[in-house]
Amino acid sequence: MIDENIKKEEPLDCTLGPWSLKLVNIGHEVKHALSVTTYPYQNGADIEDMGTDAETFKFSCMLLHEDYDKNYSELRRWFLSRFKKPIELIHPNLGTLEGYPNNASFSVDRKLHCAEFTFDFTIADIQPEILSYADPYESSVEETEALNEEVAASVAEEMQQEGVPDVHGSEDWSLLDKWGEMGDGARAFAEATSKAIGIMLGVIDAVQSPVDAISSTIDYLDSLSGVLTKRVQECCDAFVGLSRKFTGNSRAAVSIMVDKASSLLASMSTAPAAVRRSLATLAASTISTEAAKLISDDEKRLGESIADESVSMDDAEGRPMAEESSPFLAYMTFGYLNSF
Repeated sequence: MIDENIKKEEPLDCTLGPWSLKLVNIGHEVKHALSVTTYPYQNGADIEDMGTDAETFKFSCMLLHEDYDKNYSELRRWFLSRFKKPIELIHPNLGTLEGYPNNASFSVDRKLHCAEFTFDFTIADIQPEILSYADPYESSVEETEALNEEVAASVAEEMQQEGVPDVHGSEDWSLLDKWGEMGDGARAFAEATSKAIGIMLGVIDAVQSPVDAISSTIDYLDSLSGVLTKRVQECCDAFVGLSRKFTGNSRAAVSIMVDKASSLLASMSTAPAAVRRSLATLAASTISTEAAKLISDDEKRLGESIADESVSMDDAEGRPMAEESSPFLAYMTFGYLNSF
């Protein structure tokens, strides 16, 4: 019986490999690979989406009269053949698809000299993610850069509340030339902040920051609040440079940054609360950014490793010279060792 779907759409001139055919697109299948974990004596299951299987399109075609007499037998043999490489299907609406014909089904009426056949066409390509996403490292860098601006604004606000002038064009937190204009609270704030910056400069001078240091990408304000924020970020960048000496061990690298930032924060117990908050905020953000970079690098290396393992070599006739071997388990009996 002729499929009713054929009547719903006009056949379109298409090319399938070497064949020029009038095809009707009768379906499109997207199937998710779901990992289902069930538990004894519990209803339901835990399900994890592992991605989608290869995308599949379904087509139908009619061969009538002269087309049937000339092409049916050859076309059927073509579907029975082994395809050594992807077949190109050109469709007016779907564009050019590359994949493999699959699940062909033929219905023949020899008296009327006609045949109907349907087939699946499975796309041979790794499909891109449906949801676009930014690299986690790049996103974290942007967030840390934005936090630097927020920290600088917060420091400037607290300086104003304490009566400390946010002098422009100067990096001198001693504020000796402004000392007579400031109250006791403002002087204490400036003096403690100056000592804290001295501690941070010792770290910055002792450890070389990486070339991609976050502080090098930010245009800080030419003011005391901007100078303080820059020194805090430079200090955090120095911890990143130190951690990168432990290449190949992501956990150790993160632990070093956490330990160094915690130790520095502890050594600045007498610093103003605004300075300590600034260090805690930017240290946490910088460590998170570097952790995102480590994850991103690990994923790239894993992808390259998988790609290398998937490489196949063919001879001149397209036959595989090497194929992946199935995994196997080696069993060892540990009993009766005394007999050896």
